[in-house]
This record gives sequence, structure tokens and C-alpha cells, in this order.
Amino acid sequence: MKIVVSITFDECSNSSLVSFYPITLHWVTPEAAKPMSMLLDVLHVFPSEGVGKRCGEALFRRLRSFGLGSRLLCTTSDGASDAIVAAKELGRLLGETYNSDILPSSHMLRCIVHTFQLGVKVASKVINQSTYKLRNLIYFIRSSKVKRAIFKRFAKTMYEHGERDPPCLDCPTRWNSTLEMYQEALKVKNILLCTMSNNNSINEFTGEMPNGNDWNHITSNE
Repeated sequence: MKIVVSITFDECSNSSLVSFYPITLHWVTPEAAKPMSMLLDVLHVFPSEGVGKRCGEALFRRLRSFGLGSRLLCTTSDGASDAIVAAKELGRLLGETYNSDILPSSHMLRCIVHTFQLGVKVASKVINQSTYKLRNLIYFIRSSKVKRAIFKRFAKTMYEHGERDPPCLDCPTRWNSTLEMYQEALKVKNILLCTMSNNNSINEFTGEMPNGNDWNHITSNE
């Protein structure tokens, strides 16, 4: 039985703004009908104008090198214009090389999670300022060993289970991580405020503290 596969790909960048395109392979085992996945490769595609087409060409070469060019069922990527161009270019090259039935446009899917994320970001604009203040506050405490020690000392006093770390910062492109930041911050709200009640902390903090309305916004979206 000829196994067909699907791929997901996305762009990510390191601190030097060098772009990488991880390719994840997905298939179903015929014996147990078990879904499987694996990292196929990480491509480095030169950025700037035309990167979508270059990415599609790189995907085509890599799939052919693994003997998967004629077995591709569909692709999934985010809704970025470069990703859409890459999928179309891949489909064109596969069609020319094998046949026109390989990867039709209906099989070039956009990630529902990414689409949902964009919708959530638009809907949450009303609390952007509150989120920004909370991020600055958490970053201020987490980035200083002294402030973290003060936070832990208050936590040990106020909680029966001993020390606990400040909440983790969210990833702005993942709405669920922002939700987790809200939830953790609300659990330790009093500890955060006690940590900032120290005169040195207030004097060093260059941001704006979340006020009552900000905490209400965060609570209503938690």
C-alpha cells in the first residue's frame, strides 16, 4: 500500500533574524491506523523579496530527495502571504513533475489555530494596554534576582506551600499563553503588589503599574 503524507511548515527566526522553515511530516500507519508525525527537516531560505517562491522550491527539492513528491496529500501553513505563495509554488512544481492531481489548491490548508489566534488578537485589543502593563510588571520582577527573591519571600509568607516563582511571561503570538499569564498573575496578584510596595522597586520601575480597571479587564478575560 502506498502511504500518502501531509506536511506542515512555518517560518521562525532566531535572535539574529535568520529565518528557518521547519517541515513536519504527518501520515497514518496502515496497520493500526495510528497517526504519526516527525520533523522532516529545517530549511534555511534566504529572506527578502521572493522568499515565498524560494521556500516552495526548497520544499519541492526536499520532498523529492526523500521520495515523497508523488505522495503528498496536503500542506498546512499559517495565513502569511509568503506561506501561501510557497504552497502554490510547491503545488505547481509537483504538478509539472508528476501530474496535475498532486496537491490541488483545495489541499493547501491554512492552520485553524493560527486563524483563530488572529481573531482572538483582534477581539482582545480592548485590553491591550492592560496586558502591556502586566507584561512589564512581570518582566521587571523576573529579570532581577533581588526582585525575584523579594517575591519568593512574600510568597513563602502568604502561601502554605512555600516558595513559588513569579508568573511566566506570555508569547504574544499565542493567545493561550496570554491566558495562562492572566491566570497565574491573578493567583499571585497580592504578592506582585507586595513586591512592588518596596520603595526601591517603585523607584526603579519605569513602566506603569496595572490599576484597578486593568485588573478588572484581566479578570474578565481570564
